[in-house]
Amino acid sequence: MDPTQSLQLLDIMDPSPTGWWPLPWGWWFVILECFFALLGLVWLGIWLYRRHKRTKASLSVLEQHWREFNDHGRPGDFLANVNLVLKRHCRTMGLKAALPLSGDAWGAFLKQRLPAGQHSHIDAYLQSLYSPRPALPPDAAYKAAQRWIRRLRC
Repeated sequence: MDPTQSLQLLDIMDPSPTGWWPLPWGWWFVILECFFALLGLVWLGIWLYRRHKRTKASLSVLEQHWREFNDHGRPGDFLANVNLVLKRHCRTMGLKAALPLSGDAWGAFLKQRLPAGQHSHIDAYLQSLYSPRPALPPDAAYKAAQRWIRRLRC
């Protein structure tokens, strides 16, 4: 074998430049991730909007009962209306299991949704619900119901 022939090398050639199309599979994966993330954000926005709308409607009804009580109401009637508003709010938020609850079970359900420091209002509210002389002043019941509606998480 001739040693001069074995040293003949070809010139180094650059590979031909690649075009941007078709995209490599990694870019398709990134595009799909962005699409599903955008879809999830839209779904989350719609869910939060509906939840806010339901909460706002319940607070509006509660405020209407509060105004009626301030005009010419009895505390017992107002507390019964607060109970109805809380149950309606549970129904609109999809907590239908809470609707047949009453007494201690209803109180336990209400307490589950509030921090431990605010349970005394729930106990006083439940004791006042059917009492001729409510232990909980109506304004405290109104504020407790507002807090409960705002903090309800499903």
